[in-house]
Amino acid sequence: MGLLVLVPVLPKVKIITLAGMPLLLDDAVLNSALLLAVSSLALRASVTGSLRVVLSSIAIVFGCLILYKTLDLGILSLFYPWTDRWGIGRGVLVAEGVLVIGKTLSFFLIYSLFYNCLRDLDSITKILRWYLLTVAVVVTVGLVQFFALGHRSLTSTFRNAHVLKESFGFADPWSAPSAVGHEHLGAFMILSVSIIGGMLISQWPLKRSKRFFLGALWLGCMFSLVYASSRGAWIGGVCALGMFIWATKIKNKVARMLQIAVFVSCFFLLLNWLWDLRMMEYIEARTAGLDSVLSEKVKDDSARNRLRLLQGLWNTFLDSPVVGWGPGGAGRIAEGQLIRELVEGGLIGAGLFLGLMATVGWVALKAYGSSLNPMARGVSIGFVCGLVGLFGQAFFTELFILTKVGTPFWILAAIVHKLYRLEQQPAATT
Repeated sequence: MGLLVLVPVLPKVKIITLAGMPLLLDDAVLNSALLLAVSSLALRASVTGSLRVVLSSIAIVFGCLILYKTLDLGILSLFYPWTDRWGIGRGVLVAEGVLVIGKTLSFFLIYSLFYNCLRDLDSITKILRWYLLTVAVVVTVGLVQFFALGHRSLTSTFRNAHVLKESFGFADPWSAPSAVGHEHLGAFMILSVSIIGGMLISQWPLKRSKRFFLGALWLGCMFSLVYASSRGAWIGGVCALGMFIWATKIKNKVARMLQIAVFVSCFFLLLNWLWDLRMMEYIEARTAGLDSVLSEKVKDDSARNRLRLLQGLWNTFLDSPVVGWGPGGAGRIAEGQLIRELVEGGLIGAGLFLGLMATVGWVALKAYGSSLNPMARGVSIGFVCGLVGLFGQAFFTELFILTKVGTPFWILAAIVHKLYRLEQQPAATT
């Protein structure tokens, strides 16, 4: 489990090539850790003669989604021609589909592994500390990029060194400025800012000195989120903030939220003054030209290309709206998780995906509302806000299929749901 928690800090470099496709370090560690875990459980079962695996309601819905994806790909491949990623909308992308199902199955195993192996608050606390350590490493690398290397778009450990070297011809893919990976870093920062913010609002850890260091890490996450320079992540951050405001209002923690807001404002004003960051000019430069998105003349090249891709994928979805084109049918890059689900699974697949995410969020909300443990409350509401933020960004970026985003997301989902189960156990036995 420790290897899986550390996935966000691993650089994206090629290890080997399998069937003409590169296997990157984070994916290699993900697969190796899961293989090790499954082998360990099988060995233990062979010795003890029994193996008990608990499937939560989320795991059941997750399993139904994987089953549907598998059947969809298998059946469609019998009736449609097989094609590659250049033939989107003209056949079934079998190779891409196998990759999508494999990655989705990996996330299912991650969730189930953590849900079953985290048996008490002590084990959960230990994993949370490991998670905070990974966040600290990612933030530190980002700060080094900004202040030592002078990068204005942070990628931290999310930089895809393999792509920069093989596809873009970078002789030095490590220190040269590049935005490859900045959107995914922004997504991870949304999740991290939300989790840590939930902890601080719930006043966990109990010791003020520890909360001070946690607050410093939270400010580092905020800085990394801003300078990840991802407009989709900024929108997701605003969505997460809106959820935070709602949560603090119903729990009568508005005063504490205002204190944190004032502190953050003072922090960024101080940074602006000390280093002349010109943060507002930086944000305005990234958003200039987007005011014409709703008109026929889009000035921003990135936005224009994404809208063109979105329109093409939407037309592909309309050609097969019920069952879609099978997993992988949206190609390697869909520039949006929601449109990917519609193209790949049609209305049925997208409905299952949204149902899974709604169930994940609903259980976390119940954990927040019913728990008396400040750690459980903080992680639960932080996870809900992070989920809302990721969905805000998911309109513009694929997130839940990514190793460095999906792995911590499903680890935190398992933690939140296990916290809720532990809270319910005393009531169930009395």
